Amino acid sequence: MKYYIQYKLTQLVVFFLSLLPLSFLRGCGNLAGNFIYFWMPRRRRIALANLEKAFGNTLTDDAKNDIARAAFQSMALSTIELFITERIRTNAEERFVIHGNEHLEQAFAKDKGIVLVISHLGSW
Repeated sequence: MKYYIQYKLTQLVVFFLSLLPLSFLRGCGNLAGNFIYFWMPRRRRIALANLEKAFGNTLTDDAKNDIARAAFQSMALSTIELFITERIRTNAEERFVIHGNEHLEQAFAKDKGIVLVISHLGSW
């Protein structure tokens, strides 16, 4: 019963998220990330300690704080995007631009197989 209630609550959240504009949800993700950054001091300390190990004195403390806060914002936005993936995918052609697709088409046309090496930042 507990899982069923959690499932129904998740469905309710997804429904309400689907009603909100994407730009508003982006702002909500940033706001939620900021809230979590300050609300979870232990996680914030871990993030800052990792940044200290990675960058040492090459970055100021303010820069490390900015990076850590941006990581929390990115995670919050990724969580929101998880719930609205279908909505984002539906109008992907309007929101995303693919550059160099002609090279991919030429490679497929050779019918020899291809290897794609790609990267991404965030969920998309």
